[in-house]
Amino acid sequence: MMLRSDQWEETSNSDKLFNFKWLPFSRGVQYSQMNAFGVKQLVNHINGHEHLTTKDKLFENYTFHCETIKQDVFQSLPIQFTLQMDNNQCYQEFHKFLQLFTAIDREALQDVNTKQIVLPA
Repeated sequence: MMLRSDQWEETSNSDKLFNFKWLPFSRGVQYSQMNAFGVKQLVNHINGHEHLTTKDKLFENYTFHCETIKQDVFQSLPIQFTLQMDNNQCYQEFHKFLQLFTAIDREALQDVNTKQIVLPA
């Protein structure tokens, strides 16, 4: 844990003069305006980090990579569903998810019913 130094000064979110700014999320960070005052400025987020830190963007980028190298993305990742709640097709995507989930659940139940489970002695 970092202890507060006597030399540190708390600023507001709108303050543009800072050396280091710690934010819980990157919304509002204006990367294009950083270092504009001749002072090196740092924040605890990388510009464009959502491409690595959100599942939907990570999947999108990995899919693009796999297409580039002509590899099936689902050879290394499970099936993905991204539900955009503000999209008109959300209901259709959710229905596809439910169909697949039900099919997998049914198959898993059949496997359990047909296989003998042996517990160690």
